[in-house]
Amino acid sequence: MNEPKNGFRAPLVEEIAPLFPGYQVLSLIAKSGMGAVYHAIQNSLEREVAIKILPVELGDDPGFCESFEAEAKAMARLSHPNLIRVYDFGEVNGMFFIVMEYVPGQSLQEACNGSAIDPGEVIRLMTGISRGLAHAHEHGILHGHIKPANILLDPHLQPRIGNFGLAHSEDAEVYEGETIFGTPGYTAPELLDPPHAGDQRADIFSLGVLLHELLTGLLPTTDLRSASAISSCDPRFDAVVDKATHPSPLQRYQDAAEMADTLQEIANIAEQRVVQTASPAAYRPPVPAGYSNQPTQSGGGKMLVALLLIAGIVAVFFFRNQIFHNTDPSPDPPSVVDHQPEPVKPGPVAAEPEPIKPEPEPAEPEPVLAATEPEPLEPEPGPAAAEPEPAEPEPGPVAADPVQAPQPNCDVEAFLVHARSVMLGRCSSDIAKRDEALEKNLADFQNDAMQSIKENLLEKWHEGGRKELGVFVDKCRADGNRMREGLENPLKHKKFLVTLHDEYKFKEAKIDREITSAFAKHEKTYLYGLGLKMKALQKADDPVAVDLIKAEIDKVAASADYFPDLMLKANKD
Repeated sequence: MNEPKNGFRAPLVEEIAPLFPGYQVLSLIAKSGMGAVYHAIQNSLEREVAIKILPVELGDDPGFCESFEAEAKAMARLSHPNLIRVYDFGEVNGMFFIVMEYVPGQSLQEACNGSAIDPGEVIRLMTGISRGLAHAHEHGILHGHIKPANILLDPHLQPRIGNFGLAHSEDAEVYEGETIFGTPGYTAPELLDPPHAGDQRADIFSLGVLLHELLTGLLPTTDLRSASAISSCDPRFDAVVDKATHPSPLQRYQDAAEMADTLQEIANIAEQRVVQTASPAAYRPPVPAGYSNQPTQSGGGKMLVALLLIAGIVAVFFFRNQIFHNTDPSPDPPSVVDHQPEPVKPGPVAAEPEPIKPEPEPAEPEPVLAATEPEPLEPEPGPAAAEPEPAEPEPGPVAADPVQAPQPNCDVEAFLVHARSVMLGRCSSDIAKRDEALEKNLADFQNDAMQSIKENLLEKWHEGGRKELGVFVDKCRADGNRMREGLENPLKHKKFLVTLHDEYKFKEAKIDREITSAFAKHEKTYLYGLGLKMKALQKADDPVAVDLIKAEIDKVAASADYFPDLMLKANKD
């Protein structure tokens, strides 16, 4: 699937309304680089709908055009309380569009805002999301972009999976480089490496990432500890996350409904514990010495038990209602856990005890080698008829063969080449804009400089000044349309030209700052992709490859110029 090359500008409501005469387009709901969603009313049925339009560039992709209609029809057949319905689809003014069910509320990303939420709410949300996704999988539809931003909470706080407009059918091709910038941090590892083959288990990987994020407020790539180590949640969640995000699809849950069932079992066990803890017979406090625990005639003991039970019931309902703060008749998003975990710096995790190392066995004594060669013995006095025969050298230690450095199982170099190629595709439009701006800046300087020469020099010097200026500009063009640090003879002796040069040099610096700012978001995506790959390699027990990926991450983090230089060099090559 081709990404829009020049960015996507969401059309204004006034521009969209004439294209949909059967609808009243009310407002723009959301926008991103891959489309925009509008709130509208379908006149014929007087119902609220959401109209999503896709960038015009997608219409230039034959593969997308061929699959869009088939996928839209398949999505329209989906009917599940945790999915957003698709009503209609088509093409207008060169743009593909999808008419969907309108769900008022906010996304799960907006509701959580990067914070952990109550584990009980996590189970409720994740079981609904998993069962909705299982329904889509049963109809041969893969989502491919499961993340909090694509999960809406309706007025009853039920999760609804949206953004199926960019979903894939099971037999659809995953295009080169699509996933590394599609949803960084949530993408299954098999979609990052050629041949980019994926099925419903790739969505299950994303479910595992989402589960970890809701429990901790963090993506697994930002903190490699288990969810229970970060947020002190039930350790059984760790097993679910580990299985769902296993590097091998064969080791994951094979069905999203299976993952939902496992989460429901955790909830059932937790409820049983609550019931047992709340039961009067389940807990008998120790009786101090000399204290009679026999009930008195006044029945005070029974009254105390009754009061405790009432207090327990009130507390249960109070804390249950505190999951959401109700400031109006419609409930609000899930409350976050008071303690917000922070990512830890690399180092030993205090919560996990280190394994006890066995006592080292006594090493065998090594042969002691003389530090220096022994001095030759002087011969005893006697007839010097012949020279003494040289003594044969004693055998010394045999030099060991050089140990070959361990090799990674994964072709890290090929992965990095692929990842950089993908990122270059994202950066190419920004680089093109930068090059265009530099070229225009140099041309404007030349025009203004020629005008200044005409205004400030005698006419007999005009021709010579223009020639010298032309030589200087040609050198700048050879340097990629970049202004040289200073003017050269004889131009540098003209103060009005020096001032003009400095002015355009300043404009050039502004252009560089803009490209650096544009690269920043791409650099973040690159780091997310590397982090995801590193986690997959750690689970695959490939430490050498992990070190190579980490070295690349360290290079990016150590220098603000590393990633931009990487992209600019790749673009030049």
